[in-house]
Amino acid sequence: MKFTKHFFLGCLFLLLSTVVHAWEWTDYIGSSSLAGRSSSELSFDEVSELRVRDIKRILTRKHGYGSEELGRVLDKKELIQTLSFEEHKLHQKEVEEQQRDLFWKALLAVVVVGVVTLCWPLLRHAWDVVSVNVVVYSDRKRLELQRCWELQSIEALIGLLCMFVLDFLQVWLSASILLSWVITSKYFFPIPSIPIRPAQLMGGEIAQGPLSGYGINVAPMLIGWVFRFAGSKLEGWVGRAFQRAHRRQKKQQRAQETPEERVARKEFKRAKKEEQRRQKEEQRRQVDPRFDQTEPEIRPLTVEEQREAAESRQKNLESNTAFDDLD
Repeated sequence: MKFTKHFFLGCLFLLLSTVVHAWEWTDYIGSSSLAGRSSSELSFDEVSELRVRDIKRILTRKHGYGSEELGRVLDKKELIQTLSFEEHKLHQKEVEEQQRDLFWKALLAVVVVGVVTLCWPLLRHAWDVVSVNVVVYSDRKRLELQRCWELQSIEALIGLLCMFVLDFLQVWLSASILLSWVITSKYFFPIPSIPIRPAQLMGGEIAQGPLSGYGINVAPMLIGWVFRFAGSKLEGWVGRAFQRAHRRQKKQQRAQETPEERVARKEFKRAKKEEQRRQKEEQRRQVDPRFDQTEPEIRPLTVEEQREAAESRQKNLESNTAFDDLD
């Protein structure tokens, strides 16, 4: 959070540093830094030192005076005054352009600062979401590349490269769609125009009216759907490539193991299954104490238990005989 806050404050400082001279009290008394003349403009002293021929050449080439107009001016003082006036007008025009440029920069800075101040929680949340997605994406790709290296799968590596290119195209498309609302650039994603005009679908006079030219370009949606479909297919293909490489590596390891290692592996597998079964029974016993899969203890009946069992059997026979007599 602190880094994000310092980053935005640094951007605002750089933006405002370009317009610190936009408004100064010296602008109104004529002693501002904007009043300095450029190297192409001539001051009154410099004009006074020029010859008549040089003054006429400057007025002709730089200020658009004609030869007939200059021919009617015979006094050098008039030529000096004319050239000084033209140079002063150029200087005033340049100052006005600089002030206008600084005004728009200051206005832009105020708008940016206001938008950032109002939307700061939203911008911070968006930054957090983007940073989390970037971390998750980088960790996932790092794990997939590490898995490729462990399994030595060329097919999976090619699939991962294709997925990376596809992800880059999706980000390029999304950024181009968002930025196309405010700016235009030749670096945007090349999106064809496939418009759907509702007015033309209605027919009649509406199809020939002014609303017939308005429509919705469905090309970005179609391209995004194609990218998502291709991404899902590539992800499934990479998963199957990992599975095939794992099976192949497992077969190679089993083919190279000795009989003792094979017996030890089977014993380990059997012990692991027994441990899993025991843990599952323990968990179920903790959830339901009545659950008990242990075999009951079998013991012989005592003499008393045998006598009671015989008496109960005799009583059951007598009760059944009594019911038969009633029938």
